[in-house]
Parts: sequence; C-alpha cells; structure tokens
Amino acid sequence: MRREILKFHDSNMARQEWNWTCFMERCENGSFSLTLKQELIEPEDADEAFAIDPALGLKRGADIYQGHCQKKLT
Repeated sequence: MRREILKFHDSNMARQEWNWTCFMERCENGSFSLTLKQELIEPEDADEAFAIDPALGLKRGADIYQGHCQKKLT
C-alpha cells in the first residue's frame, strides 16, 4: 500500500514554483520504498517579461580576480 507521508511547496527567485510529494510503500519482501514526485506549477503570468535590477556596489568575478592577482605582485 502506497501512502503519502510528506508534501511541501518550494519556489525560487525566478518565480518558478513546484510541489514535492513523498510516498512510502511496503514491498512484498517486507522492505520499504520511498518515492518522490515533483509537480511543476506554471505561473499565471508566464508570458510577462521581468527584469532583475542590478545591485549597486557588487563586484564582478573578473574584478575580484584581478584585484587578488595585483596584490600578489606588489
């Protein structure tokens, strides 16, 4: 018999969402099986474009690398 033991919702900053459902089932040999199911949730405004505003004062990876290399040389 398969039983739902846990269900939770998750999302990320890009407005993608999904549900996880965990099932446990007892097999014929007495062992147990754990199964996870992920269901993606399509956003209602999927066609709407969005932009992420840049954060001021952040350094690029190249800037950090160049600053680190210059310190070693001096």
